Formats: sequence, C-alpha cells, structure tokens
Amino acid sequence: MQGIFFDIAALVYGPEGADFLSEVLRGEGIAAEPAEVAEALNHLPAELNGLRQTLRDEEQENEYNRLMLPALLTALGVKNPTDALIMRLVETVHQYSAWYSLYPETLPVLEELKNRGYKLAVVANWAPSLVRFLHEFELDTYFQAIVASGEVGLSKPDPYIFHQALKKLGLGEQDVLHVGPSINQDVTGALRAGLTPVWLNRTGIATGHEVVSITDLRGLLMLAPKAGEGAWN
Repeated sequence: MQGIFFDIAALVYGPEGADFLSEVLRGEGIAAEPAEVAEALNHLPAELNGLRQTLRDEEQENEYNRLMLPALLTALGVKNPTDALIMRLVETVHQYSAWYSLYPETLPVLEELKNRGYKLAVVANWAPSLVRFLHEFELDTYFQAIVASGEVGLSKPDPYIFHQALKKLGLGEQDVLHVGPSINQDVTGALRAGLTPVWLNRTGIATGHEVVSITDLRGLLMLAPKAGEGAWN
C-alpha cells in the first residue's frame, strides 16, 4: 500500500446535519430541537434545495447559507430574522473549533503515517469549505489531496469522488486503503472504487460485516507498517 484515504469523521467528532444547526441556533437563544430543524430543512423552498446541489466553492457555500438561514428560521417560527442575526449565524457555522474536536490519536497517527512514507488524502461528503475546516485544525498539511463531495458534485459511495483523489495522488486503486466509519459511504464506496476498505468501528461491537475493522486510528499502524509493506502487499 502506498496511500491512505480518510473520511473526515475518522479524524474529528462533532454534531452533523440537523444536530449541528440545532446547536448553532441554540447559541443565539433559538430553541429548536434537531427533529424540528430536520423537518424545517425538508420543507425549504425547492429552489434552495436545487441551489445546494450546485455549490462548488466556499463563496457559493456562504451565499447559500445567507439565503438558507432566513428560510430555515421562518420555517421554525422565528419572525422577521434580522440581517445582523443572519450574519452572525453565517459566521458561527464556520467556527469549526467551537463544534468539533480531534480524536486524541489523530495527530500522532497522521504524523507516523507521514513518516512511514504514505500519501494521505481526505475524501468526504462535505461542503466545499473542507479545506478551511482542515486548516483550522492544522490538519491540511498532512494531506496531498482533499476532495469534498460539494466540490466535485458527487458523494460517496459513488466511485468518482475516490477516483478524483487517486488522480491527484497518482496512485492506482490497488495501492490505497480507505478508512471511515460508515458502512454505506466508506466501505461500500471504497469497494465500488476498487480500494481496500478499513471500517473504523469505534464501538467495537460486531455487526456481522465481513470487512477489516479497527476500533481507533492506531490500528492502522499495525495494518500499514511502512509504505509498500502493508498487510495487503
């Protein structure tokens, strides 16, 4: 093995989707449970949902948030949200360190894998601001490729997003492990793309899936002793 891909959720933890927006709104004194936020998101105007599918850079992402948040607040029963409130929410959404934390083994494992000669990449179903997210946690320097679904227009488990990372690193499918916590997005996606999946099952509870699994990132150090000398070489 010459390369290792990671889903972002293998490296950091924090709220996602409706849970994330619920916490952001709560910080402004707006009480909205995740289920309520999810319901409101499902009833956003069709043009907003269509616009979301076209976001390809961070500027477009910010503009979408400036349009989406007033519609979300209105759906949640907040009357006449002010421009100042919307601007604060747009900024708060991108204050990643307030909402996410690194797993304790993330930095030591990335440092060791880098020293062992592996090419590393992040392949994630994420908005175009993924590079800024990684930069805020000082992770971006570890990765030779960072590929977000929002940037390329297709999400895992579609093989295309994995192949984009392979192209950036100049590696073949047989040369790469992909590590992530989702059976559907990460394991199935990696298999469809021809990569070797490693399921990050932090619960350690067996679920009957026949796939190589680890309970935290330190397990990679056993699977991949040195670039070119991994367990599948």
